[in-house]
Amino acid sequence: MTDSMISNIISTVGGGIIGIAGTFFGAICLNRINDIRIAKTRLYEAFAPELAALKNPSSNNPPDPSDLLIAAFSKHRTAVAEFQHFVNGYSRRCFNATWYNYYSYDDTGKGSAEHLIKYSPGWEGKPIQECRELAIKNIEELLKFAKHK
Repeated sequence: MTDSMISNIISTVGGGIIGIAGTFFGAICLNRINDIRIAKTRLYEAFAPELAALKNPSSNNPPDPSDLLIAAFSKHRTAVAEFQHFVNGYSRRCFNATWYNYYSYDDTGKGSAEHLIKYSPGWEGKPIQECRELAIKNIEELLKFAKHK
């Protein structure tokens, strides 16, 4: 074999390895991007019905914001847990703080669905409109983390 044949074989094999590696890592990146999009969509979808009901209450019998959010808490918590997996570093700490602010009424960040009572009319003397606006504000703050960039 001549030097040019050996050089051609090495170039061909090297090019093949680089092509395979590029395809493999590209597929991994695309899969992760797709997983992030799915988690973002699920987060939006989890909160969408409650956000719509809060923003557009029926005129004759508007829902109690706390009842609405307590009923959906399990769905919200599941979507948040899935989305948290894709939020890194400082953004994750901010997201967690926003999530805790949504469902907890103290600074410890500990709480559960019953702590959504803070959105109940009459809690600390708040009228229903103020409770609704607080719930909308806190939900929208959470959803900002899932905005498409």
